[in-house]
Amino acid sequence: MVKLTHQPYWESPQDISLPTWLSQLPEAYQKSTLIAQAAQLAFMTGSEILGLGNISLWQHGLSIADSLLALHVDAELLSAALLYPIWEHQDISLQDIQETLSPTVATLIQGADQMHAVSDLQQTKNKSTGQIENCRKMLLAMVDDLRVVLLKLAERLHSLRTARFLPEPTVQKLGEEMHSIYAPLANRLGLGQLKWEMEDLAFRAMHPSEYKQLAKQLDMKRKDREALIQQVLKLLNDYLSTAHIKNFELMGRAKHLYSIYKKISRKKITLKDLYDISAVRVLVDSIEDCYRVLDIVQQNFEMISQEFDDYISAPKPNGYQSIHTAVYGPDQHIVEIQIRTYKMHQESELGVAAHWRYKEGGQGNQSYEAKIAWLREVLSWQKEVETSGQNILSDRIYVLTPTGDIIDLPQGATTLDFAYTIHTSVGHRCRGAKINGQIMPLTTPLKMGDRVEVLTGKEAKPSRDWLNSNAGYLVTARAKAKVAHWFRQLDHDQYVLDGKALLEREIKRLNLHDIDHDELAKKFEYTNKEDLYSAIGSGHLRQTQITGRLEHWYLAPKPIRSREPSKTNLPNKASGIIIEGLGNLLSHPARCCNPTKHDEIAGYISRQGIAIHKVNCTSFIARQKLKPEKVLQAKWN
Repeated sequence: MVKLTHQPYWESPQDISLPTWLSQLPEAYQKSTLIAQAAQLAFMTGSEILGLGNISLWQHGLSIADSLLALHVDAELLSAALLYPIWEHQDISLQDIQETLSPTVATLIQGADQMHAVSDLQQTKNKSTGQIENCRKMLLAMVDDLRVVLLKLAERLHSLRTARFLPEPTVQKLGEEMHSIYAPLANRLGLGQLKWEMEDLAFRAMHPSEYKQLAKQLDMKRKDREALIQQVLKLLNDYLSTAHIKNFELMGRAKHLYSIYKKISRKKITLKDLYDISAVRVLVDSIEDCYRVLDIVQQNFEMISQEFDDYISAPKPNGYQSIHTAVYGPDQHIVEIQIRTYKMHQESELGVAAHWRYKEGGQGNQSYEAKIAWLREVLSWQKEVETSGQNILSDRIYVLTPTGDIIDLPQGATTLDFAYTIHTSVGHRCRGAKINGQIMPLTTPLKMGDRVEVLTGKEAKPSRDWLNSNAGYLVTARAKAKVAHWFRQLDHDQYVLDGKALLEREIKRLNLHDIDHDELAKKFEYTNKEDLYSAIGSGHLRQTQITGRLEHWYLAPKPIRSREPSKTNLPNKASGIIIEGLGNLLSHPARCCNPTKHDEIAGYISRQGIAIHKVNCTSFIARQKLKPEKVLQAKWN
């Protein structure tokens, strides 16, 4: 139902000028500064570089943009379409586009490029983790911004339009890709304008002989069918005007080739047995008018009862709504008549894009309901793109926050997993959750497209039950690790309190004073006193170890002075040892080394007096390092 108003850009022998192209745009686009800047950049960088078919990259960009114009896209998406072939040819970078135009235009191009992941996966026998991860990123990019998908669909459509310049195996490959991936996606989204052309081009690429044969059969009847459609349109116009149906619009079309081929193959019939090769469409304002038009059609045409479908009262799975009926027209030729409202037609032709514009009045921020619908359609399409009989992404689900953000989770993830994915503090404070507006248990597994709202308290209060695998609270390893860390930290804090109390109690029992705990921690070879407390509280340091070392380090005996006046360098008569700098103090040989007169000695002040050690005694050396002020020079008398 859409006719080209000019020669296709990919068939034009020479470039179209920049002013000419801009002047042909609808008025709303002509006012856009961004489109003018993007077109100028595309023309400057791509008009002299030849791409496929010996046409310039500028013309390739125009072809992609031309497909999107009919969808009434915004200025950013149209700008991205103009520059996509030039960027793909590596004659301009994303950074250049971001700095010259806008970051959004660059993001759209990058997102559309990521959609190659699904094509690569289908064509590769061994699916690597990296490939599957790229496919997940692609899906996230898709559900985050519908425009990414529209750009990719338009780009793939253009690649098949120009396929005749490519080798036959490449054409076959492009056709299969279009048939199995992109046409089903366009169908899921209700993009009828793109879907019909995609299917016909894929049909021509995959089955060129059947395509030519069917096209030839239809060409023989083309003039007759066009004349029939015009007759029916005139009759309908008269009937509806007489019945005072207001603001109606009529249009006619010929069924596209692939649809005819598919129906003939499926029903095993001939071309003459089809009822909808010729079709007319009636657009009206309301559903009530749809059924009024149906009554008028039934009164003035002979109906074919088995070809009646009411998709208004029972819409198709993708949301498509319309009334379909087949009638005998002039000379008993069969014509299909479709009846729908303008809104139904808009959504049928433009799919989710139209739905978003309808919900938001053309604004950039999409409503949550529209995003949910979009997400579900993408995920439904994803299930169709299967490899080796199994969906490659069956282990993932995508759910939404109340604000519409997309969260990627493993299959079976619960509302509690969702909470920890949002933020650790949200998980710790989680008390409950709503799924699609209903309060549900934290163990509830989430499904594709669920909207999840976490209910939180003021304080973090995880439960140890959450770590019980049989309880079913958590599936993701990341969430489990966060809960386990919280309890380790909680235990650590308690260990610190217990360890500090135990240490202080032991210090008091030994009647020690002014013990620096940080210095003590270093003696025990811990970084700080909190680590020392934790080690004591958790039992890593036993009480006997603590007591022994405290006694060893801090309970050295104090020197006992004689009542007689002190003398310097007097011989110690009892032991035959001279203690330099002190008087006649009691001394005794240390038991650890038992020095003799032939050994070099030194004194160490203990509670029992002066202990005489060999200077190479390991115990003396250790004590000397710890308390050098207690070491005295000594020699044999």
